[in-house]
Amino acid sequence: MIFKRYYRHPTHLYKYMSFDVKGNYSDLLFNDTIYFSSPTNFNDPFDCGLDLNFKKKSRWYIKKHVFKILSDQIPNLDGDQEKKAKKFIAENLEDFNPENIEIRKLLRKNLNDFISRTGISCYSQIKDNILMWSHYAKFHKGFCIEFNYKKLEDALVEFNRKNNVITYMDKVIYKKYYPTLSGYNNEDMVDSLFIKSSNWSFEKEWRMIYSEGNGLKITLPVSVISAIYLGLKIDSKNEDTVKKALSLKKYRIDLYKAKKVVHQFALAFEKI
Repeated sequence: MIFKRYYRHPTHLYKYMSFDVKGNYSDLLFNDTIYFSSPTNFNDPFDCGLDLNFKKKSRWYIKKHVFKILSDQIPNLDGDQEKKAKKFIAENLEDFNPENIEIRKLLRKNLNDFISRTGISCYSQIKDNILMWSHYAKFHKGFCIEFNYKKLEDALVEFNRKNNVITYMDKVIYKKYYPTLSGYNNEDMVDSLFIKSSNWSFEKEWRMIYSEGNGLKITLPVSVISAIYLGLKIDSKNEDTVKKALSLKKYRIDLYKAKKVVHQFALAFEKI
């Protein structure tokens, strides 16, 4: 793996939303449904776009990796099949060498296919960043949804259990220097989706990632959403839309509205 994670999780996560013309906000507001979008649509072209490093690997490394791919494709190999597979790989090792142009193309295709299949749902640890309100809540005209972290995590674990899949949830790691991928290790590819330039560190981002989840929607159980924060410049029509959504809920969600802090570049929230 590219990095190891040791830290405490936050009590809440936040998602900035706009009243987009496609109506994506409606699913979350009215149906408690989160959406996993394609990283190919992200505003940062470096996000989920790390390069492959084709430095020559040791013969041991290549043999181990190719055998793992084969084992994944043909599970439950018996002893005789395993011996034949390892012999075949050893005899044809040069065909798997990344110095080979065709192998480079194959590894790049594997990475591109992986990214195109992947779905990502993005969150932040903070609700009051004025840049994020401008970028993701349409110039402070949108809203921000607060999620109870533990309940959100539990909902994801239950989704994984019911569907027998693996969906990851973790914080984004911000790096000053550009890392590269080996092209061989699937764990590296997953980890790479949690890496962004340190220029974005102000976002304090967390992500849910499902490697087969481009376009996936998950409806959350009751009470995962704990509050909604209205933007400083939200219009009365959209404010009424949020209030209507809350009136239809079978559980309580607190509602706040942003206001400027006097003599500061800062936001505060007033309960309404």
